[in-house]
Amino acid sequence: MLYDVTTLYIEAESEDELRKVGFSKERRVDPQIVVGPLVDRSGFPLEIGCFEGSTAETTTLVPIIAGFVER
Repeated sequence: MLYDVTTLYIEAESEDELRKVGFSKERRVDPQIVVGPLVDRSGFPLEIGCFEGSTAETTTLVPIIAGFVER
């Protein structure tokens, strides 16, 4: 399995419950979300997580694995 996390910025005037200003690899200050797919060896998605943009990438792995194990 592979888990890869990325941020997606949204060109919006303000934040909301999901879109938050956070660390951006592009050095942008736009609201963003954090997305992390868990995929199998062939690249088939097993679980996909979407988190607030201010969430640290390192804290997203445990909830994704737990959700996958539950299902």
